[in-house]
Amino acid sequence: MAKTAGIADNCASRTSTIVALPIPAYLTNIDLSLALHKDDNNVIVNRLTESHLCSELSQSTKGVNKMKNRGFLSTLFAIIAVCAVQLTISTAQAASDKYSAQLLSPVAGQVLYVGQKIMVEWKHTLPNIPLPGCESEAWLSLDGGSTFPVWIAWLDPRNSSFLWTIPNTPTSAAVLDIRFGCDLHYPESYAPQPASMFVIAQSPTQTH
Repeated sequence: MAKTAGIADNCASRTSTIVALPIPAYLTNIDLSLALHKDDNNVIVNRLTESHLCSELSQSTKGVNKMKNRGFLSTLFAIIAVCAVQLTISTAQAASDKYSAQLLSPVAGQVLYVGQKIMVEWKHTLPNIPLPGCESEAWLSLDGGSTFPVWIAWLDPRNSSFLWTIPNTPTSAAVLDIRFGCDLHYPESYAPQPASMFVIAQSPTQTH
C-alpha cells in the first residue's frame, strides 16, 4: 500500500495535476512485491505496473478537470448572456435619451418668397428628462448648412411648429436647424436638415 502511494506521488510530480486524486480501489490490491527482487525481469514488471498506475491516475484527473472546465464554461456563458441583456437595455435607454428632429415643411426644393408666411413643421424625439429649463431654437443657413448665421425663433421644446415670415435673404441653398438644449442638465444639440434644402427668392412683384 505504501509503495502504491509512493507511485502516486511520483506520478503527481511528473504530470503536474491540478487536484490530488485517490488511487482507484481496484488498483490498491496489485501485488508490487516483485519489485523487491533485483533481477531484470522483476524490475521490468515493476516499471510496467508503475506506468499502468500513472495512466489510470492521469485518466481520472482528466475526467475531473473536464468537469471543472464544463462548470467554468457554463458560468462564463451565463455571465456573457447577462452582460448582453444589460447592454441591450442600456443601449435602448441611451437611444431614448437622445434628441433628434426631422423637418416636414418646407420640403426639399420648395421655393419660398421674401415676405411670405409659412408654417414650419417638424417631428422630434425629446430626451427622457425634465423639460423645465430647456428650449428649442430655429436657425437658418444660407450656404447649404455649412454655417447658420441667422437666428429665427425661440421655441418651447414641446412645440413642433411655428409661423415664419421669410426674411430678405435670397439663396438657393437654405437649410434649417432645429436645436434643443437645457440650461444645466442637457447640452445644446443640433439637428440641421440639409436633406430639406429649399430656395428663398425675391417675390415676382419685387423683381420688377
